[in-house]
Amino acid sequence: MQHPFTGILTTHPVWCALWYVHDDAEGPEPDTYKWLQAHLLAAHILLYLRGLRPRHDQHPYHASRVVRWAHEPTFRWLILKVRHVREDPRRLAETLLEIKEQASPSDSQPAADKRQTLITQYGGYLAEIMALAHDLPFRGISERTRTGRSGGQRTGSPRGRDVDAMEPDHHGFQHHQDNRLLQASWGTDEYRANRHVPSEEHQNELLTSGLAPEEYEVDEGAEITFEAILGHEPGEDRTPLDLKDLPPLGSVYARARSIGRRIAMESQRFRVELRRIRLTQLHRILQTLEAVFSEASVDGPHDEPASRREERNKRRETVLLAAIALVTGSPPDTVRRTQCVDGISQLPAEFKLAYNPGYRMWMRPYNPPPRHPLAQEERKQAIEHWPRVVFEDILGVGQHLNRTPSDRKTQRHFTHNESTYEKLWDSHIVPRLKQAGVEPRWRQFKNLATIMPSWFAWAEEGQHLAPALLFGTDDPLARTHHFYTAWERGELARIYHEHLETALAGSGLDEERDHSYERLWNYRAPGTAIPESWTGNDRLPRAESISDLIAELSGRLHSQGPPHRRDAAGWLNAHNLMTAYTALGLTLAVGGRAIRTPVPDLSARHHATGTIALQEKDRSDGSHARLVVLPPEVIQQIEAYMEHLVVLFTTFPGLPTSLTCPATKHRDRSAYQSDQYELALRSTCFFLDAGDPEDPTTWVPVELTGRRLREECNRVLPAAWPLDNAGRHLLRSYLTAQGCPATIINTHLGHWSYGEEPWGAPSAFDPVRYRKAIRPYLDRLMQDIGYRVVAP
Repeated sequence: MQHPFTGILTTHPVWCALWYVHDDAEGPEPDTYKWLQAHLLAAHILLYLRGLRPRHDQHPYHASRVVRWAHEPTFRWLILKVRHVREDPRRLAETLLEIKEQASPSDSQPAADKRQTLITQYGGYLAEIMALAHDLPFRGISERTRTGRSGGQRTGSPRGRDVDAMEPDHHGFQHHQDNRLLQASWGTDEYRANRHVPSEEHQNELLTSGLAPEEYEVDEGAEITFEAILGHEPGEDRTPLDLKDLPPLGSVYARARSIGRRIAMESQRFRVELRRIRLTQLHRILQTLEAVFSEASVDGPHDEPASRREERNKRRETVLLAAIALVTGSPPDTVRRTQCVDGISQLPAEFKLAYNPGYRMWMRPYNPPPRHPLAQEERKQAIEHWPRVVFEDILGVGQHLNRTPSDRKTQRHFTHNESTYEKLWDSHIVPRLKQAGVEPRWRQFKNLATIMPSWFAWAEEGQHLAPALLFGTDDPLARTHHFYTAWERGELARIYHEHLETALAGSGLDEERDHSYERLWNYRAPGTAIPESWTGNDRLPRAESISDLIAELSGRLHSQGPPHRRDAAGWLNAHNLMTAYTALGLTLAVGGRAIRTPVPDLSARHHATGTIALQEKDRSDGSHARLVVLPPEVIQQIEAYMEHLVVLFTTFPGLPTSLTCPATKHRDRSAYQSDQYELALRSTCFFLDAGDPEDPTTWVPVELTGRRLREECNRVLPAAWPLDNAGRHLLRSYLTAQGCPATIINTHLGHWSYGEEPWGAPSAFDPVRYRKAIRPYLDRLMQDIGYRVVAP
């Protein structure tokens, strides 16, 4: 029986017994129904404890049908017939058998009557397993199929569908059994993300701005193939189905909804996920590998035949290769090509895994997502990016590479091909793992690289990127995070050590011991300090550049003088500076996207909680709308900007108070039901262009966009704001570096995938705890970059 997080197999008799309740809450019927459930459950337990099996594997399932149907009002007659014998297993079994023998099935019966007949037959099966469980004298049931054969075996679907296909009466949705559903995930042929891609026009805009269109792709929902819904194997050759052979539309929808819900729950990365290795399994693997390694490392007698010595060395190499694959999450073929280097200068141009024995350090390459290259001046304003991930070999398995002979030509320590190691694994190590109680999936050679990533991936909800960087995996849930998150490499290494040491607790392998080449694992606590260096996102603006920009903007605003002393050109300049400063603070606080008018109405703030609603991500169902917390400095700056607008429109009454904007987002099209809308300028950020700065009649309002904000910032301090969405890059990386929980970061920036929606109707996300959790980090950010309120 599977736990509810990965799917419910309601064909299981125990689950069937516990799932249903009687439709009538009062009267004697519910108690009798509970007795039927209890008898089914007791019979199943007794059969299991006594090691007994019914005549046919399907009989417990058929018996469970009584419990699955008897709670319905239409079967009240059955409950009444067994009410007086419900407590006595023998009398109940005899009564059920009598009811079964009195029924006479007929092919001409209506569907409703057939169910009445079927439940009597299922009652006979319940009587049979009760008799077997309680060791009661009982006459067997002889059943006949339409073909005349006996035994109760199904001879084929009357509609030609697979036995796993959904039944036309909708019951298939409740008891459908498909083991593939328990293992499939995103990116398979049956289930995949239906991604929304920006329009071609928008893509050209993004490319011109130096942004990657992939950053703006959206997982609209789970796309499920029709074959999977009907329970058919993909690509299976079969004749086209007639419409009358298909299940009712309600059944199809129910099954699709069930699969979609399972995918959504997978995305939440519960720690109890079955695909995550259990610590007992991991410890057994580690201890078994060390035992085999120690045996193979002991030198044989001086007269040991060369062939036997070579076979022993190959076993040792196989275990070492498997151990490195396990701790680094690398496929065996990648481990075969591992190179030992004394420094980065010795690294080849292309490599997948390297080891520095002097520092006991593993290295693997990391290349950021391909994007439009930054200009040289803008590149200077971004942090230096290191294209490698490093983490210390605290288990000491890499030290054995020094003793493993290497091929002088290729400099490889593993000289045999992958198939040789796999054969040795299957013949010498798999039997030992089986004897140790390791599950079949973790005994497979090809699954070695998935063991450690499976432990890391479900360690913290929402933290998808760190395991993907450490192990070089392509996690669909981490794809968006790749674009915006720069990781301090020492912090990544700390995460690796922390999770690995948690996994080692209780294994006996997390204690330092005398180093021995006969021991596979030689634990040593992390001791190598990794100098401050960053990997991941290569477009993280320097905090110093942002601080300089804010200081320069603030200084220029203070130099404008009071409003009543400004001339027209001074007003124009002050307004654009004020807009840039306010928009900059808002963008940094919420990690704003580079879109048109991210906040149409600045007055739509919730003062009591210090929050504002955002829906700048273009999604048709609005499920990416989010509530974001604003630090006090930004809230006060918005209020100051609103006061500035009042004075602006009072001083220049001829200014237009609205701006016709294209409704390029679902947010605007759904609100205005038009391709364009009127943006109210009295309550939003906007810039002013002018044919003549001294002539207010030539002033033209311009919508706030990421590109225009960058242009205004670059006028103040060139290249200080290197990207249209630089605030998004800075905020995510800053929160990550400060140790903010990943779930909080994802919620604040709107970085969630299908199934992770914190503001969705079924979400249990706590908005009060979110506000309390994110607020200190935002306050610290404002303090670090020197953002203060500037009044008009």
